[in-house]
Amino acid sequence: MPNVTKGLPSRVLEAVRSAPNLTLIAALGGLTVLIVIVFQLARFYLSGEAGWEQVELIRGSGNDADFVADFLLLLFKAGSWVLAPAFVLALIRGRGLGVVLPVALASLFIWGWWLTSELQTNFRAAFSSNLGETPSIDAYYGKLVIISLMLLSPGLVTWLYQRASILDRHVVRSFLTPFFLCFLGLMTLIIIMDLLNNGRDFVDAKFSFLDVLKFYGIQVPKILIEIIDISLLLALLHSLSRMSRYNEIISMVSCGRSLFRILLPLILLGMHLTLVAMACNYQWAPQAERRKEDMLKLAEGQEKGRDRRGNKDLSGAKNVLFPSRTQQRLWFCKYIPLDHDKDHPIQGVRVYQKDKYFNTISSIYADKVWWSPRTRTWKFRPAYTIDYTQGDDPVMTATPEMVKEWSETPWQVLSASDKIRPEYLGVQELSSYLKTNSSKPEVELAPYRTHWQDRFGLPFRCLLVVLYGAPLGIVFSRRGILGGVAGAVFIFVAMRFLNILSLKFGEGFQIPALVAGWGTNAILAVVGGLLLWLRSTNRSLGDLWTGFWRRKSKA
Repeated sequence: MPNVTKGLPSRVLEAVRSAPNLTLIAALGGLTVLIVIVFQLARFYLSGEAGWEQVELIRGSGNDADFVADFLLLLFKAGSWVLAPAFVLALIRGRGLGVVLPVALASLFIWGWWLTSELQTNFRAAFSSNLGETPSIDAYYGKLVIISLMLLSPGLVTWLYQRASILDRHVVRSFLTPFFLCFLGLMTLIIIMDLLNNGRDFVDAKFSFLDVLKFYGIQVPKILIEIIDISLLLALLHSLSRMSRYNEIISMVSCGRSLFRILLPLILLGMHLTLVAMACNYQWAPQAERRKEDMLKLAEGQEKGRDRRGNKDLSGAKNVLFPSRTQQRLWFCKYIPLDHDKDHPIQGVRVYQKDKYFNTISSIYADKVWWSPRTRTWKFRPAYTIDYTQGDDPVMTATPEMVKEWSETPWQVLSASDKIRPEYLGVQELSSYLKTNSSKPEVELAPYRTHWQDRFGLPFRCLLVVLYGAPLGIVFSRRGILGGVAGAVFIFVAMRFLNILSLKFGEGFQIPALVAGWGTNAILAVVGGLLLWLRSTNRSLGDLWTGFWRRKSKA
């Protein structure tokens, strides 16, 4: 007889958990639907029901690799919908190690989806670019490895959690609840404040609800980088001070566990969050800031002739002025698209040729210009040439097309625009920029070297927060709770200030880029190690200072 005292949601949840073989039935049903979808897609693409014209259109001008990638992406999208019920049921009904398999399979599925899309979109561009920048193959492979590790890590994390002891799981659960509350609360607050600031522009631009979701979805990696360390610190202080107040830490120490062993699960979580932050900071977070400004310009009506709904990627630079010092040429381009190809030419180009005294001797005007990555030549169409060396009256010559074998590339010209600001570039783009512009003075390359180092140094703050936040969150007397929290907040504020200061000094070529990107981390590592040692030996900074003066006075 059912228990009438329970509510309807509780009875439904209990029925779902107790029904035999429900997860297996959902998985087999999803796989059956997926097999039917695969059969229908293969039948449509490869059989006579779809004409070869349609197949070639899908393949992308006969490119088999694109055809296979598109086919796989369709399978991933279909599989994510038909297998989602089985995954949810597995999480609800799973106990212990039974949760590991569905989480690992879901992580593997998401990783395959991302990898297929990434290779289809960016693999060729990593080896050769239509803009002419020197490719950085190592940086591209590094992106594949780091993001792959991040996407595949949930299965390993779930397995470690299920294999952990009861005390370790208690420490993790005590931390995760305030962490997610702080993280989601801060993210919601930032989004609401931004929406209040830009909401009128969205209304004037007639953005739909999906457009607004896309706008803030792009910003998630950037927001994560900004708030993950403060969320981690607040969660550590709350959970560990609460466990200290109820004498749970003392009980664990009395059972023979060292302080480092008690904090080991939190250190491992800090390492995992470091991996997540590094994957976001490698490319997604820097590009999010640039795309945000592009979409805001669209909402403010500053981008003319572009798609009002934002369906077209707002990429490109306007009114770029680039002096080529080595070739003594001055370039002015009205618009340079980042997706430059035969369908997206550079528009409104003027090139002024100078002599050794920087006097203009000739110039070329063209409405549309193309650069060929294969022949590395510039094609002006139509071209107007003005010769200033034939006396007082310049001579103009018009030709339908002109080809120049100049050493400049669109990427070098684009480097003079605000689209190539170092804070907008990921690791791969920064590496390509440094290789392409290696002849520039070091003072001009300093901002890009500094941000390259910061792309790797910033994520490690998650691990360092654990090193200095955990000892300050653990107290063995009630009088020390407020002091530990105040000390942790002070160190965090000082860390942020020192990080901003070191970045500015690095961009100004006042300190080396390596010091600017990792100097704050080195200081925090020393402070965190010292605090962890003091707390593990039940000492304070005052005791260390007093002992130092005692030894000095005896000497």
